[in-house]
Amino acid sequence: MRCGIDALEIKRCAELLAHPRWLERIFTPAERVYIFASPAHSLERIAGRFAAKEALFKALSPVISVPFLTFCQSCEVAPGVHGPVVQFNGPLAHLSEYTVALSITHTRESAFACAIAV
Repeated sequence: MRCGIDALEIKRCAELLAHPRWLERIFTPAERVYIFASPAHSLERIAGRFAAKEALFKALSPVISVPFLTFCQSCEVAPGVHGPVVQFNGPLAHLSEYTVALSITHTRESAFACAIAV
């Protein structure tokens, strides 16, 4: 069992958005649709999804050997019935053998994510 956790200040996401193509490099097309489906909450969704990818990367880094940006494009955090669901594809498709539990939460200032991979 592997565990990863991450926290991110939401205002930092506004700064990251100033970098051209940052969103496209970190989030899959489906993730971007979800993020902007609720414009009033897009920064919170960006921060939560980014923290989730960081937490997942930390949890799985001992069993993978891909750079973080490759990881981001090959790992999709999707909304599920009982919370976020993780889907692996491309060079990370073999990680589908893992059972992954992911939790994302935020306050007005920060987003937090915890990932457990078994």
